Amino acid sequence: MLRSLKVGSLFVAVFSTVISPIFSSSLQAKKFEIPPLSESFHQWGTPSRSLLNPDKVKVVVWNILKAKEDGFVKEFKSFGSDTDIFMLQEVDNSEEFFQAYKAYPNHQIHFGTSFDYRRGLWGDRYLSGTAISSRVDALDSGMLRTKDLEPFVKTPKVVTWALFPVEGKKDLLSVNIHGLNMTSNKDFIKQLKDCEKVILAHDGPVIFAGDFNTSDMEKLNAMWTVVWRTKLKAVTFENDQRKRSRFSKIFIDHTLVRGVEVIDSEVYSSLESSDHKAMGVTFKVL
Repeated sequence: MLRSLKVGSLFVAVFSTVISPIFSSSLQAKKFEIPPLSESFHQWGTPSRSLLNPDKVKVVVWNILKAKEDGFVKEFKSFGSDTDIFMLQEVDNSEEFFQAYKAYPNHQIHFGTSFDYRRGLWGDRYLSGTAISSRVDALDSGMLRTKDLEPFVKTPKVVTWALFPVEGKKDLLSVNIHGLNMTSNKDFIKQLKDCEKVILAHDGPVIFAGDFNTSDMEKLNAMWTVVWRTKLKAVTFENDQRKRSRFSKIFIDHTLVRGVEVIDSEVYSSLESSDHKAMGVTFKVL
């Protein structure tokens, strides 16, 4: 009996002095933190142009899976220097991300932070969110962050928006969404309505695109309601290999536009560095 007590005491001592601190450190290392809004919006880089060409605007929309997979830098560079606007989700301010942007030195990046986190037990902390970049100087830009949080990880989702001048035309509003995924549909609809307010306040052409996470019919119908209210239209793709919900098989990535004439659209189906395929659209501003 005495021996059992001694063994038990020894286990408690070892757990308290060795195992428990390691466990606590692990939890701390994986902790997601949400910075205040005043410290959450960032801009990097210097644009090279003052106006978009109304006859041809090329946009790439992509959930890049934090740029953490092999081959990302090479694939990101492949879109070409004629890309006017990137609308990206699941962006980290990592070395890989900025390495990829060396192919686009004349782009300015507008980045909205969802949260910051640590990669691995002892890794560096990174900001994570959505980003819009362009080789044209934005007239204005900002972010919308949900008050509702994803369960378990307790993190919000963020929308980034930017307003770009177009030569001889009204300004183009770009709204880049990463939709709430695992929360209630009511929370997702609230996020959509916040986007809708921004779009309705703009009298001009719009591109509203990203990873909407429309994983069920209620969410999809909510998106279509916003499309109808804001007079948007969905861009269609012939080689349609956009990301689908694993369970419902509904498309979760969308590109919606207003006040433009689509010249070309494609899904970059050969991309392998993300679980999403990028959407590309080229249009004329009306």
